[in-house]
Amino acid sequence: MELRFAFPINSDRHLAALKKDPNSLYHRTIDQWFSVRIERVVPREIKLSLVMAAILVVLFIISSLLLKKKLLPGSGSWPGKRICLRP
Repeated sequence: MELRFAFPINSDRHLAALKKDPNSLYHRTIDQWFSVRIERVVPREIKLSLVMAAILVVLFIISSLLLKKKLLPGSGSWPGKRICLRP
């Protein structure tokens, strides 16, 4: 890429000195405005969705463990009286 600038007379030697130094204001400005920077950013909505999904998974595991504890061992039925729902 070639850039052309309009400068007052006798400024070419100053510009040449800036072009020689890779850390000069000239090169920093070129890099700032013309370089391509790729930043990978995870959107906030996706982060929030992942946190909510993790919370739901934890709640599901806790509730299933509590439910398993409440069931009578080996019977597969709820503790307490059985209610017949048929008329």
